[in-house]
Amino acid sequence: MKFNKYYRYFIFSTMFIATLATPCLAQLPDNSGSAGTAQYQNMELSELRRKAEHGDPEAQNMLGTYYMKGEGVAKDPAIAVQWFRKAAEQGLADAQFSLGYCYAIGEGVEEDLAVSLDWYRKAAEQGDARAQVNLGFCYLYGKGTGEDPVVAVQWFRKAAEQGLADGQYNLGMCYLYGISVSKDIKVAKQLFEKAAKQGHGEAQLKLESLTTKPK
Repeated sequence: MKFNKYYRYFIFSTMFIATLATPCLAQLPDNSGSAGTAQYQNMELSELRRKAEHGDPEAQNMLGTYYMKGEGVAKDPAIAVQWFRKAAEQGLADAQFSLGYCYAIGEGVEEDLAVSLDWYRKAAEQGDARAQVNLGFCYLYGKGTGEDPVVAVQWFRKAAEQGLADGQYNLGMCYLYGISVSKDIKVAKQLFEKAAKQGHGEAQLKLESLTTKPK
């Protein structure tokens, strides 16, 4: 299809979105967003584990993140996946996104793009913007599903409207190259500007290339 040559420019959110800036995958959360999450982040590991073992999904997700990052415990992606799964099965969107990412890259579990897609969808339908970016990326690439750039754009737009820089950048790319939307460089630049203001490196580079006049 005509957009294949642009794939390398799209962003797939990777795991630790607030601490990594790896292009081409939306990232596993650093779990520092809400006041409720901060409560778990500041909790003693023994208390966090106690809550996780008693079925608290927020505690399970946080413990999974610690095992994935090797913070306070020995790094063990397989154990991380076990905790993410427990929380994801209780409907926690953060954990659903994280589990989807693990299946996407085969971290702590055997790679399975179809299963990854299912978990991304569960999180995306709850409004998780990172999952929306990755779900759109899967549809654009045909990872775990058939290629469907129209659906990809829909998910990128949802993430962009929530203010996620990766979503703004990816949607901007669609407008820049006319991928399932009418080509509109003005709209693309507006989206790149929004992402660039959040420190999105790829958007900053793309914006610079569009605004620099040839000598």
